[in-house]
Amino acid sequence: MGSDPQYARYPNLSLAQDIFTITNPASTDISRQISLKKLQDAISEHKMAPLYRYLAHPTDGILNTSGEGSARKSSTSGSRKAPGAPSTLKRRPSVSVDFSWDEELYKRLKSDNEAELETIQKEEDDASEQAGDTEVQAAKGKRADHWARIGEKDKAIAAYNAVFEKTGVLGTKIDIVLAIIRMGLFFGDRLLVKSQVDRAKSLVDTGGDWDRRNRLKAYQGLHLLTIRAYNLAAPLLLDSLSTFTSYELCSYSSLVVYSVLAGSVSLKRVDFKSKVVDAPEIRAILGDGEEKLSALSGAAASGPGAGDEEMHDASSATPVPHATAVNLTALGSGQAGAQEAEAPIDFTPLAGLVRSLYVGNYQAFFLALAAVEDNFLSQDRYLYEHRSWFVREMRLRGYQQLLQSYRVVGLQSMAGDFGISVDFLDRDLAKFIAADRIPCTIDRVNGIIETNRPDDKNKQYADVVKHGDSLITKLQKYGQAVRLRGKLPRILLPISKISSRTMSSTSALRSLTIDNINPHVKEAKYAVRGELAVRSEKYRAQLKKGHPPTPPEESLPFDQVISANIGNPQQLDQKPITFFRQVLSLVEYPPLLENEAVLKDGLGYKQDVINRARWLLNEVKSVGAYSASQGAPGIRESVARYIEKRDGYPSDPADIFLSAGASSGVNTLMNVICAQPETGILVPIPQYPLYTATLAVLNARCVPYYLDESKTWGTDLSAIKEAYKNAKTEGTDVRAIVIINPGNPTGASLTAEDVRSVLEFAAENKLVVLADEVYQTNVFIGRFTSFKKTLRDLQKEAPGKFDNLEVASLNSISKGMVGECGHRGGYFELTGFDPKVAEQIYKFVSIMLCAPVTGQCLLEMAVNPPKEGDPSYPLYKEEYDAIAQGLKDRANALYEQFKKMEGVECQSPQGSMYLFPTINLPQKAIDAAKAENRAPDEFYCFRLLDATGICVVPGSGFGQKKGTLHFRTTFLAPGTEWVGKITEFHKGFMDEFR
Repeated sequence: MGSDPQYARYPNLSLAQDIFTITNPASTDISRQISLKKLQDAISEHKMAPLYRYLAHPTDGILNTSGEGSARKSSTSGSRKAPGAPSTLKRRPSVSVDFSWDEELYKRLKSDNEAELETIQKEEDDASEQAGDTEVQAAKGKRADHWARIGEKDKAIAAYNAVFEKTGVLGTKIDIVLAIIRMGLFFGDRLLVKSQVDRAKSLVDTGGDWDRRNRLKAYQGLHLLTIRAYNLAAPLLLDSLSTFTSYELCSYSSLVVYSVLAGSVSLKRVDFKSKVVDAPEIRAILGDGEEKLSALSGAAASGPGAGDEEMHDASSATPVPHATAVNLTALGSGQAGAQEAEAPIDFTPLAGLVRSLYVGNYQAFFLALAAVEDNFLSQDRYLYEHRSWFVREMRLRGYQQLLQSYRVVGLQSMAGDFGISVDFLDRDLAKFIAADRIPCTIDRVNGIIETNRPDDKNKQYADVVKHGDSLITKLQKYGQAVRLRGKLPRILLPISKISSRTMSSTSALRSLTIDNINPHVKEAKYAVRGELAVRSEKYRAQLKKGHPPTPPEESLPFDQVISANIGNPQQLDQKPITFFRQVLSLVEYPPLLENEAVLKDGLGYKQDVINRARWLLNEVKSVGAYSASQGAPGIRESVARYIEKRDGYPSDPADIFLSAGASSGVNTLMNVICAQPETGILVPIPQYPLYTATLAVLNARCVPYYLDESKTWGTDLSAIKEAYKNAKTEGTDVRAIVIINPGNPTGASLTAEDVRSVLEFAAENKLVVLADEVYQTNVFIGRFTSFKKTLRDLQKEAPGKFDNLEVASLNSISKGMVGECGHRGGYFELTGFDPKVAEQIYKFVSIMLCAPVTGQCLLEMAVNPPKEGDPSYPLYKEEYDAIAQGLKDRANALYEQFKKMEGVECQSPQGSMYLFPTINLPQKAIDAAKAENRAPDEFYCFRLLDATGICVVPGSGFGQKKGTLHFRTTFLAPGTEWVGKITEFHKGFMDEFR
């Protein structure tokens, strides 16, 4: 969740790794040369005068090995340490670094910096005079990025803080703090990093979106890694694996390495198995065969050596082949071109460490540990400083794991298990014993090690046996008591009884049968695409054949099928809007954009079509690629501007989720809301069957409330209250209320008073409002009033009363004048939701990856169509108005025909694309329906389809008051001839059954 991160380009953390490589005596000559070349090129390309002086100045530069200067402080930035260097590094590099000082280059770079600052200042001044605060902030942001890019730490931080103070957008504030954290990481300033991590946590806790919360986990985990808090870093890093997006911080493979190392040294064995050994994200990197991602790569680097007792005994055994050197931080930079000279990463040592530790192959474990030290710990600037500690703790972990299984073990035997000498094992264990890290004693005389840990295992075993015996006794008594009553509890049914359940005829051949699939799926009903729709498609296929029917088919009394059962405009010949389809053709096949002259002169494309296509491609890159799970950020911004213009209140793109039509959004929200079988949701009756079907699949409860047909199908607050009260009495946990406005199937358009009364009721009873507003542009009478606008009005009128009311508003490109059902595009906006709940909603949509990207593009055009003055506007307006007027004309024509039909009552059309007339059928027709085992309105609709080819939906498919009959029809089909066929059929039907 959340928009794309801002201020994420600088600083380039791979340069800090290059500096680390250059200062490392263990680096190979070629890796040092590669890093030096990358550093020099970056300084020239990005005009990094301050960083150049900081590194190469003859007296102050930290890479100066002449001894004339000092590494303690730079004249340009008094508080900076060497980028990537440990905080304790106070000395010059011990290797000769050929990074000469060029005074002319420095002056040229400095001059370029000053010229760029003048340009930024002019842009800021112009924005202050001619534009608004947004443009001024953008210019200030450029200044901060400028200082960060050229390596001027203090000025960059000051500039970022200045932007922070002036912005009111929480997401932007968090992005700024994350940029400051990266500055601290670049210069090894741990105090700065710690303070800013705490600052970012405070901001996120006030309502940060899911994406930034997750990104902060990676930042915080990496910081904890640098201060040797591996136990705290491990859960954060491991949690970040599944939804990692912080590529400006490190690469995904780097995160896996950090997570594996932190988890290996700190997690308990059970957690180590589930979160490291068996974790799919880690197995994808470290696994064997197809699991291994061979495409990952890195560049060689390493750091100065130091410290703890070397493992000469371990390394004296048969050595593990050295893996290719790994530059993990360069991988993590996320910068373009950072991998030009990278060698493939060999994860074999790391995979061997994890596998051997878990299975208890301790000799392989020690060999892998030595290889990990050489190829990972000593080559990463975040890991290097604590490598000796890590190796020591891992040795301790191996010793503890072996010793916990024994009371006594032979010293020679244990040394052999680890592949080390007895003397080394004796010295190594002695340090851990003296520090109370291992509860054991060494008897060198007898050559044994005795463990003296508290013997609580036997006690635990005895307790388990005792409680188990007690439980078994109780179960036996319960079984005897039930059998005495002549009933056998299900848990004690013999296998023979269980296997004798009714099975379908194919049970012996297939795993899935109608008897063993999810019963809730079988329970769900979706009348819009039910048996009537199936029969209509059968008729359509028969007509398409174009030849006389073959038995048992019969000739049909009609020459076309009219699908008035579903709101599918373009199937019923509604023409797509030209602007939308032209833009879509270009984003589907971008090479068309290579010759604008042909597009404009030969195909009639306007310049705004071409411009919009280029903008969309810049946002989504390719419609064949996944977008962000929440939807492309730029498109969500367009949706937010549409909502702001519609309602007159701000809309945050971070609260908007793009979906595969509104139905997908409903499914997402209901999955999150319905926590248990007792969960209930108030649903209007009649209703679009999506809601009852979804609740059935989720094994949750539909709480129906009836709309008032006498008030043009408006909401009846007394009916809602009664339904709510009855449901609560029955033990239903009512969590939400669904409102469809304009209505489906009724076509009703709610008044502002109706909307307000629903919101007041929801606030009083802490209900989530699910506002299905997909027909908001289809309003014939009055104006559409959104639930969000009314909520904001109420919040202004009664501060505090409605602040915690949750509203989820849904919209779609399938309806209205757009009618692009097949492209599956839509959105829902969350208002008033707890950020932690929003995180879970984001996680749910992430499982589905993303909404169709072509649908996202069409949604952007629908909410941001051509405007007056644009080249495409005249044609767009002509097509849009013609569709709108056609819908209104057909709705009125259908309404007028219904008024003439015997026994038919219909409300005047108000909106959406449906009418829902009442039909009063003769008793003879009702009896005939009963004889066919059908509801009377269903019987009527089947007879209508068989006689005319017109497919409508019986009211029983949507729900209706007992004793009433209805059917729903769209008015999308072109022309009015088919309307007359309904009238003619109805007359004949009534005559037949009088």
